[in-house]
Amino acid sequence: MAASWNFSISVGLCFLGFSVAFSASLSDNEDDLQQNIVDQFMDILDDMQATIDRLEATEITMKEKITDLEKKLEKCESKETGKEVHGDSEVIPSKNEETRDVELTDMGSDEGRLKIQKRQGPSHVAFTVYLSHILRNLGTNQPVVFNKVILNDGGGYSTHTGIFNVPTTGVYLFSWSVTAKKMYDEHPYEVWVKLVINSNHQLGAVAESRNDTFDSQGSNSAVVQCTENDEVWISHYSLYPDLFGDDNERTTSFMGVLLYKLL
Repeated sequence: MAASWNFSISVGLCFLGFSVAFSASLSDNEDDLQQNIVDQFMDILDDMQATIDRLEATEITMKEKITDLEKKLEKCESKETGKEVHGDSEVIPSKNEETRDVELTDMGSDEGRLKIQKRQGPSHVAFTVYLSHILRNLGTNQPVVFNKVILNDGGGYSTHTGIFNVPTTGVYLFSWSVTAKKMYDEHPYEVWVKLVINSNHQLGAVAESRNDTFDSQGSNSAVVQCTENDEVWISHYSLYPDLFGDDNERTTSFMGVLLYKLL
């Protein structure tokens, strides 16, 4: 009977020890599992934060690109309305300046590209000038300086040199006239002048006056092709060195007009 009790006690102690050991092992596994879950969650949070950082950086970059494109579009629209934008101010081009269309290309790229084509000369070019006084002692092939301006649209004619500087390549009409009027007790007037382009003789005109009561006028016209920056003038090449001009009569004159542009 004692042996039976001893066996029962031994079995009970063994079962109790196994239960304690199993409970301790189970508790350790739960702690490991919880820690593993926490570690995985923290990794997920780190990945999400990295993604948020990348998205914020991308957003900043996209905003910068949008701002840049908006500025380029504003410049394009200002060109179409005839205004140039510099910072917060607008500059309106001179009426004698003309720009070609502004092309906005390659907008699908990261930066985009604004291409502004080369400026052209003015489309409206015309001038009319005359001589208001007698010119004395002109040399051979000396330019006649018509000192009074009626019109100088395009700004090509100079009252200092008598030369018309071509602002726009194209076909021009030029016309000029001279008056021969013998003054009292002066020599007879015999006037020869010619249209000159870059020192090349084009066409001439002549007028003669042999007595005090006789006036005459000579004139001519020419349609010619000119290139930007060509120089055009009326040249004196008479035997007599004087040229009649008067502010009332205005019969010695020079004019030119752009008929059409050549690209």
